[in-house]
Amino acid sequence: MKRFIALCSVIVGIISLISCERTSSENTVLTVTETTEVTVTLADPITITTEKTEPTTLEEPIDEPYVMVDSDPDGPYLIFGVQDERILTIGGKINAINEKAYMNSSNWEVFFSYYLEKNAPDVLTGMETDTEAGMYVAFYKASDENTERAKEFARIIQYLIENEDELYRIISEEGENISWKN
Repeated sequence: MKRFIALCSVIVGIISLISCERTSSENTVLTVTETTEVTVTLADPITITTEKTEPTTLEEPIDEPYVMVDSDPDGPYLIFGVQDERILTIGGKINAINEKAYMNSSNWEVFFSYYLEKNAPDVLTGMETDTEAGMYVAFYKASDENTERAKEFARIIQYLIENEDELYRIISEEGENISWKN
């Protein structure tokens, strides 16, 4: 069983401590943990309290611990765990290929935008993103079409991570065309 825990901002602006647990090769479950109070340091410290909710599963689960698709009443969203050990390793190799490509959440956002514009522009339709420390979140308004877009984006991420040589080829050949963030 693989598990990661992350602090994230999810679609409606609610900040929660979540746990994504791979319970089997067929199910990925998103649950709000027992901890319901999270303190976030901004210009002025604030405390946000959330309520515990029931786990949500997908009809077609995403079977990797680093990417998850789920939805809430506002619509579907995708979470890409930038701090996953495998993603950190891949990010280090990308940075070795192109020193401008330090693969934090912001540069994963830059890369995905570049890749999707060239290869799957429909996935970008109606998509909004948020980068937080350790994760990248893409979210859409509620609709069947947007649910399919979020799932397709997850499949694209899985393809790139599972075929990392393709990812390295893109960075090597096209990395200078990508507007990396500092």
